[in-house]
Amino acid sequence: MNEQELLREMESQNRWWTGSPVNLEKGLIEREIYGKVREEIRKKDVIGIVGLRRVGKTTLLKQVIKSLVDSGIDAKNIMFLSFDGFKKEERIIKQAVEVYFRHVLETTPDKFDKKVYLFFDEIQKVNEWGEEIKSIYE
Repeated sequence: MNEQELLREMESQNRWWTGSPVNLEKGLIEREIYGKVREEIRKKDVIGIVGLRRVGKTTLLKQVIKSLVDSGIDAKNIMFLSFDGFKKEERIIKQAVEVYFRHVLETTPDKFDKKVYLFFDEIQKVNEWGEEIKSIYE
C-alpha cells in the first residue's frame, strides 16, 4: 500500500481528526473492563486486549477513544487503525505510524512532546506485529 492510500484509509477511520464525532452504536452497555482500560492507558505504554470474535473489543476501543476526545485530548493525538481489510504487508504498522506523524501531526516522533494514543484493531492479521510494536515502542 502506498503512502497516499494509507493516509486516505487512516483519515476514513479517524473522522474525529476533522471534528466529526466518534460514532458508537446506540444503547451500548458500559462493561466493567471499560473503566479498567481507561485507568491502564494512563499508566502503561502498551496494552493488549485479547478475546473471542464479536465480543466487543473494537467497540471498547471506540468507547475509550470517545472518552479521550470528550475529555479534551486533541483529537489528532488519537489514531485508530483497523487492519481488517489489509493484506499481510511487512512493516505496515511502522509505515502507518510514520505517515501519521508526518501528515497528521506534521512532525516526527522524536520532536513530538505530547502523549499520543495509538489504537490498532485486528493487529494479529499483520505479519510479525509484535516485533513492529516493540520497535516503535523502543
